[in-house]
Amino acid sequence: MKIRQKLTIGFVGTSLLVGSIGCLALIIDKNTHAHIDRINEKYIYEFEFSSQAIADLQAVNVATHKLSIGEIHIYSRGEVVALIGSKLKNIEKNIDDRIKRNNPALIASFETEIAREELEKSYRSLKGLKVDFIRYKTFVTQYLQLLLINEWDAKQLLADKLEWYIEKRLLPAIEEYKQRAENSLSTEAKEAKKMFLMGERVIVSSTLAAVLTAIFIGYLISRSIIKPIDKLTAAAIQIGEGHLETRVASDSQDELGVLADAFNQMMLGISRTTVSQAYLDKILSSMSDLLIVTDPERIVTKVNQATLNLLGFSEGELLGRAIDIFLSQNTNLSVYTLADNGLNLNLETNLLTAEGRAIPVSFSSSAIVDEQGNKQGFVCVARDITEKKRIEAAMLQVRVAEAAKAETDRALQQEKHLNEMKSQFISVASHEFRTPLTTILSSTELLRDYGYKWTEERKNQHFQRIMTSVKYMTGLLNDVLLIGKAEAGKIEFNPHSIDIVNFCKEIIEEIEITAKHHKILFHCKRQYIHACMDEKLLRHIFSNLLSNAIKYSPKGGTVSFELIFQLEHLMFQIQDQGIGIPQTELSQLFDTFHRASNVGTIPGTGLGLAIVKKSVEAHGGQITVKSEVGVGTTFQVTLPLYEVCPTRDSDR
Repeated sequence: MKIRQKLTIGFVGTSLLVGSIGCLALIIDKNTHAHIDRINEKYIYEFEFSSQAIADLQAVNVATHKLSIGEIHIYSRGEVVALIGSKLKNIEKNIDDRIKRNNPALIASFETEIAREELEKSYRSLKGLKVDFIRYKTFVTQYLQLLLINEWDAKQLLADKLEWYIEKRLLPAIEEYKQRAENSLSTEAKEAKKMFLMGERVIVSSTLAAVLTAIFIGYLISRSIIKPIDKLTAAAIQIGEGHLETRVASDSQDELGVLADAFNQMMLGISRTTVSQAYLDKILSSMSDLLIVTDPERIVTKVNQATLNLLGFSEGELLGRAIDIFLSQNTNLSVYTLADNGLNLNLETNLLTAEGRAIPVSFSSSAIVDEQGNKQGFVCVARDITEKKRIEAAMLQVRVAEAAKAETDRALQQEKHLNEMKSQFISVASHEFRTPLTTILSSTELLRDYGYKWTEERKNQHFQRIMTSVKYMTGLLNDVLLIGKAEAGKIEFNPHSIDIVNFCKEIIEEIEITAKHHKILFHCKRQYIHACMDEKLLRHIFSNLLSNAIKYSPKGGTVSFELIFQLEHLMFQIQDQGIGIPQTELSQLFDTFHRASNVGTIPGTGLGLAIVKKSVEAHGGQITVKSEVGVGTTFQVTLPLYEVCPTRDSDR
């Protein structure tokens, strides 16, 4: 038989054994898992039902007691009553579902007689639990009605009926049901363990038999292969010792027999052929890389023509000299000496020419060892990498230049952005400051020239104009300073607990003083909501959004302001019926100094929405906008709701 046939038979036989064991293991595993699935299907639901029913009953008990003593806190009485109703419905639903699952009529053929008896007991227990629960539910309904009429009778009913039913009837019945399920589960688990142990013994026995069979087959195959290989190895050793007449005797007809015949033919050819020294010299002289051979003391014994051409030495100047003659003084000698322990490849160093010029090379060395492991010398190969180094230097210069150019471009871009910001600020400041300054100047001159003639009322009108102009300029400067802090990442965030509902109402009252032709409708389902937020930044958000909604709405328009309470967030929604914002400009809406193209002569600086976005981000929130030209705009602000005020660095 051929080696391939032997190995194929061994591999196929072993694979069949392993495959059989695997199939057997899969069958056992499938049966075990099926049994476990049956256990899960029968009992896990009972445990979940018992735990959930107990938790719901306890929740109802706690809620009824809270109603009795008036301990509701943030929740309203209606919310507590709704919670009680929800829990009672959930308990009744779970009991009904469990009755359906345990109905003996639906599972007529169960595994064992004991299981069927246990099922019937569970069914009767659940039916009794359902009756007790209906009575308890009726007493709860009476209790809730009595709370509205006679609190004393309600408390008496709570003590006499509700607590008695929970402690003496419902909870013991559920615990009994749960205990019965635990006992049944223990029995089923023992059966599953027996099944698993039996399968484990079968798999171990089969695996042991397969291993012994595989060992036997491997021994037979290896014996037929290793014996001829040993003969070839012994012949190779003899030839290595110089006995070129050695031949391999083999009567095998497989691949090893063919190899033995080829080995004998090869040795016959080698014995007829000799390699001349001149032939080796031609090979060495034709090499383009530098070749240096030394004795164990690093004395040069042979070099090729490439070495002489590159270094400028004659052969007589190198042979018999230490290799240090052309090694640079700065050369790390380890690149050569480390060859004592093996082969060193592609280590970059310098070689010195006859004129003393350093030439960069890729240097490798290897020790020459005889049959006894004694070092006979070293062979070194080097390749000129001058051109490689020149290219690397040029590429480095290019990278440095590219990096410098990129840095310059970045600096120029930054300077351009700063100049644009300066130009925008100067433009806005010159435009926005001109009107109030003119007002201040004219009122001051009029008061100076004609104040002695005017009544106090007329003087106060001009004083009011001056104060209004000063407040406007002060507000504008404050906005610019706030934007500057935000751009520098130093906006201050100082949260503390505030009543958000009352805060929103205060903001609306302040704005309505000046918004005589508009109406703000505030919607919130809660009377009060406490949250940890920065009151100053919050005022920036709502003042700007409400002022913009009024400013861009027609006279007599209505602005909707809705506060929505969520579990972890507060959502503020401000909606107007104004001019709207073009869709193409929504992406730039929060940019500094940006104003929509359709604002016309409506005054503004383009800072308000930028301040709003920075203030929202300081809270860790989000702001979105939906708008349609001629229909209106809706801003939605979502801020996280913290029970404990977060601590952050003052400089952001």
